[in-house]
Amino acid sequence: QELTLMTEEVETKVNEKKKENSTDFDFSNIFPFVIDVEPLTVKFHKFKSTTTETPPPKRQRISSPPPINTIINKPQFKQFISDPIFYEATRKLVSKIRSSPDSIPFHEAEDVSIITDYLDIVKNPMDMLTIHRKLERRGYSSYSEFKEDILLMFNNSILYSQKGTMFNGEYQNIASKAVKLTKIFEQEEILLKSKKKYEYIFFPS
Repeated sequence: QELTLMTEEVETKVNEKKKENSTDFDFSNIFPFVIDVEPLTVKFHKFKSTTTETPPPKRQRISSPPPINTIINKPQFKQFISDPIFYEATRKLVSKIRSSPDSIPFHEAEDVSIITDYLDIVKNPMDMLTIHRKLERRGYSSYSEFKEDILLMFNNSILYSQKGTMFNGEYQNIASKAVKLTKIFEQEEILLKSKKKYEYIFFPS
């Protein structure tokens, strides 16, 4: 009965409050036994990822190329001769050799498809056509370099005549021609050295 009376009393008070058009309603007046509870507060924490991001790789700095004048002056680069007097003298020597009938075997490179063991014995082949083309493109840096090619050409034939297994008899004849042409070259060289015009080529200061 007491509970019924309390319920009726609550409804009465609620109706009275409605009549007053009040939006505020304090239940603590009706239910004094209600314990005050602080409002629940929810805190949001920023989520931190456990994985560590790897920074992008640093771009390597490309060094700028050295000035062109430093490249030319480096010792590994040859200073090719462009002096017309030098090439005039060397062409005279080549022409003197070519004018001899004994020079025919040296006009062009050996056919290694026929002389199959030639490159096994001769490691640095040389011929008149190769020397001529090198002169035409201004490919010599000194007279001694030019002379080395001439003597290499003759010495190759002598070397193959001693160790080669093919055309051995024919190469004995070519080797004897090489000896003759070497003497012709040396005689022409002496003649050019005696001329004032070409003196500085053979005896550079």
